[in-house]
Amino acid sequence: MRQETLQVELETGINDPRALIETANLFKQQQDFQASSLFYRKAIELQPNQPAKVYLDLAYSLHHLKQYSDVIAVCQQAIDRFTQNANLHYRLAAAQHKQQDFQPALANYRKAIELHSSPPHWFYSSLATILTQLGQTSEAILAYQATIAIKPDCPAGIYLNLGRLLEVQGQSEAAITTYQTVLRSSQNRYTTADAYQGLMRIYAQKTQEAQQQSLIQRYLINRKHKIIFCPIPKNACTLFKLMIVEHSDSQKHFQESGENIHSYVARENTGFGLDQLEYLQDQAFFKFVILRNPFERLVSAYLDKFVKPLELESFAQTVVQDVCQRSDQPLDFHRSITFSQFVDYLTHTENVWMNEHWRPQYTFFDNNLINFDLIGQFEQLEQTLKILEAKFNIQITRDPSQYHNKPEYQTFYQHFDHSLECHEMYPSQLRQFNGLPSAANLYTPRLKEQVSQRYEKDIALYQYHFGSLQ
Repeated sequence: MRQETLQVELETGINDPRALIETANLFKQQQDFQASSLFYRKAIELQPNQPAKVYLDLAYSLHHLKQYSDVIAVCQQAIDRFTQNANLHYRLAAAQHKQQDFQPALANYRKAIELHSSPPHWFYSSLATILTQLGQTSEAILAYQATIAIKPDCPAGIYLNLGRLLEVQGQSEAAITTYQTVLRSSQNRYTTADAYQGLMRIYAQKTQEAQQQSLIQRYLINRKHKIIFCPIPKNACTLFKLMIVEHSDSQKHFQESGENIHSYVARENTGFGLDQLEYLQDQAFFKFVILRNPFERLVSAYLDKFVKPLELESFAQTVVQDVCQRSDQPLDFHRSITFSQFVDYLTHTENVWMNEHWRPQYTFFDNNLINFDLIGQFEQLEQTLKILEAKFNIQITRDPSQYHNKPEYQTFYQHFDHSLECHEMYPSQLRQFNGLPSAANLYTPRLKEQVSQRYEKDIALYQYHFGSLQ
């Protein structure tokens, strides 16, 4: 409706290209990219002989609207006139990258760097990203190093990515130095935990300090009620992270921040990170963890990270890249992978290389000398909630999605007839159902056996505490 209204205004109102561009600039400053793109388009339609900046501003607005095909068309139209404009080539490359048109994107990133008299750091970091995805590790390392040379205080994630590539290349000393830079500069506890894991992989003998630091980085502490929680992704960790913050002195600050709960507790200055190992042996603190049926946890992780999102996060892209390389298939993030391919990936991937959403549960506290006061069962969550409420005299929010109005926190399962087999379906096919398939429609006897062997310790741990896996 808003777009139709703006279209009418354009057709019946301003016809001066200069005024249209001024209006578009105002909308762009207000981050109303739908409106800015319409006004830029109208100005170009009336007077195609516009400066390159107008085309760039239109492409920028369209990129924010995720209209990547339109971005490509606009940039190609402009490049016909401004063949030596580096920024147009970069914007074209970024849109082609989003469309997974990798080779043209790579060529245009390189062209942008070639044409620019002093390429900004993001030109090189974008080039490094696509080179990594294409498996051109040596060139990706050079691109990341160029990024850092231009902007030494670039985000810690750049250093972390470089460290991983150096590690893969066997440049251990350089990787160690890079990971140590992450530890010195990052304010994100999860990033530093990944850097510690990188160091642990490199050292032939894992030092006790590095191992402990990697593990305790994951724990959260509520000093008001003297609670320590060991979050394991896909085990109701969103709900209990909210509990830790909601019943602390920082509740109002968290609400006003508008941040995602995972980002909020990851920041060093919020005070929820466990900073001293001694707390784990302190009897005054109540320590708990939630365990989940390993078979169900993997289904939840697959649906949440590969099926529900239309654009995969970087760690999920890494899995898709691995699967495609091993099966000699073209890299296609939109197609993604099937549940069967996901399980196959898990069977040949070591724990230290796994993302936390599917890393075995025991690794979150293994070798960390801690006796939990409560080991809760995900499948009997209400029982755990009542124990905590009674002990600390609090009321725990049951639905995290209501707390921040984020329905993506929830996965809605549909119990189809058991004859429906979904394990070889790609995410685009699974999204066609009215609700997502449950474990019964995704597991086959072969996949169950693979998971049983790969997650043997998790299964034994779960059965020890709760008995049957049913």
